[in-house]
Amino acid sequence: MEKLLTVKEVSELFGVTETTVRRWVMEKTIPSYLIGGARRFNRGELLEHIKGARK
Repeated sequence: MEKLLTVKEVSELFGVTETTVRRWVMEKTIPSYLIGGARRFNRGELLEHIKGARK
């Protein structure tokens, strides 16, 4: 199983602010999970989602 990323790690991966990542979550622009009250992201799912969005 892949390591799940935090909001901060996703912001660093895409070169955006944490606020932008949270906005993407609220807009359902990127897939995420709520685990124990914390937002987490599967890196592989994020990259596949971005690839699909670029087509």
